[in-house]
Amino acid sequence: MPPALMRPVRTRSPIKLLIVLPSLVFGGIERTTINILRNLKKIQPAIILHENMEHYFIDIDCKVYRFEDFGACTPTLSPRSLYAYAKAVKKVSDRERSNIVMGIMQFAPIYATFARDFFFMKSKVVITYRGVVSEYLKIIPLNRWGRLLIHFSVRRSSGIIVPSEGVKRDLVAHFGATELNTRVIYNGIDLDFVRAAAKEAVTLNKDCPWVVSSCRLDPQKDFLTLLKAFRIVRNNIRVKLLIIGEGPQRERILSWIKEMSLNEDVLLLGFQENPFRYVSKTDVFVLSSFVEGFGNVIVEAMALGIPVISTDCPSGPGEIIQHGINGFLVPVGDYNRMAESILNILSDRELKDRISQAELKRSEEFSAMKMAQDYEEYLIGLAES
Repeated sequence: MPPALMRPVRTRSPIKLLIVLPSLVFGGIERTTINILRNLKKIQPAIILHENMEHYFIDIDCKVYRFEDFGACTPTLSPRSLYAYAKAVKKVSDRERSNIVMGIMQFAPIYATFARDFFFMKSKVVITYRGVVSEYLKIIPLNRWGRLLIHFSVRRSSGIIVPSEGVKRDLVAHFGATELNTRVIYNGIDLDFVRAAAKEAVTLNKDCPWVVSSCRLDPQKDFLTLLKAFRIVRNNIRVKLLIIGEGPQRERILSWIKEMSLNEDVLLLGFQENPFRYVSKTDVFVLSSFVEGFGNVIVEAMALGIPVISTDCPSGPGEIIQHGINGFLVPVGDYNRMAESILNILSDRELKDRISQAELKRSEEFSAMKMAQDYEEYLIGLAES
């Protein structure tokens, strides 16, 4: 009897993912992208970004492409820019033979959908808007052309990933997304990295309690409310406010500080490669935003056991913080309530310790590993459908 014929074993090729990230400034979105890339196990990634962002991704096991090498230098929604960026995405996707192209915020969803529909890119397109788009458009308005492009990207995508239920509700209500096509995956942080980085010493002398805010200096962060709240706190106790970050509102913030006579008590530390060394040594962390997509900095502060006060703005903070249990939520723009919460924490050691312990436990639910696993599950399912 002849031996049984052995069929060759077919090994499934890994899913190939191209991430499109046309940002020019490093912040929470970029850090989240790094956490996704570092924790992917079953997907082979590549990324296209701007050359000034390249060094942040240098130690990650993925191919890195630069927009500048394809003639795309300034991310806007002008016809010329849209053509250049979409063409760059198409070329890299073809070179990588990507199964999925994922556009992350800052015009990337539009570039990715244009690359497929107008340059015949074969990859499926997943888009991920990281904030409440309709709220952002109130702060940074786009013309009718820009709004139509957002609608186009949402309706023409193969799938949508968002970081909170609030962002999902906004896309469904205002931009044509569907419940079935939109998946909520909460942002995750590298807990071990944050806690290790927090141990680094600072040269700044701490001779009184610190209140810290760490975020990009953008209009959406509502620093005027933060400064008004801090002025009330400063008038009651000796305290300093540290603001970590850089952005277009720096000069405006400096003028407010001068107008309120807070020059001696507010320190603008600028962009910090390691903000966690300051956050870990503070007494209260405050986020005063008009709007957030998620609020990575909240979870990062929680992971260090620092009591958090945040505005209960559309999307994000209210899905992370349980008021009075693992942090505090105050109405947007309410500097009196914000000041009251800061003073309560600074004056009540038992309250501070209770909140800190609850935050440490809550932060474990937002790990980078869990986030990446959820992304892989969704993207693999989409690629194979």
